Amino acid sequence: MTSQEMMHCLNCGYNLRGLPENRCPECGQPFNPDDSETYRSRPRSGSVLLWLSLLSVALFALPLAAAGLADAKVIRIPFFLSGLGSAMMVCGLVLALVTTSRSVRVLRQPRGLLARRRAAIAALLISLVVFCAFAAALIMPAFSRVRVSGS
Repeated sequence: MTSQEMMHCLNCGYNLRGLPENRCPECGQPFNPDDSETYRSRPRSGSVLLWLSLLSVALFALPLAAAGLADAKVIRIPFFLSGLGSAMMVCGLVLALVTTSRSVRVLRQPRGLLARRRAAIAALLISLVVFCAFAAALIMPAFSRVRVSGS
């Protein structure tokens, strides 16, 4: 290891440079300064969680938007693509569930890297949007069938 190289814990991202012993004080993970496989040279930022959550929104929202435009007679969707839209929505929902579980795992760590925790919170909020859109997609057709009686 060179003196300029940064060392971060594989488990929690704690800066390991200059410690008296070869164990992370945050989580207890052992490391060897001479073995680069036992530490990271850059801390995890959590950007993967953000990108996955944004991808889940895109996978879920694009078919909904296309269906809305098709209902408004703005575009015409070929029959063979209607199944693709459903598959995209399911993939978006599954990806939101995976992102949520990983974000919760990051937030449950006692003290993680602040940037990673912020990214996990943002990913959770974005996943919440997908879950709300999913609930709305399930509920809205039921409301459109309800007829107001009277007059």
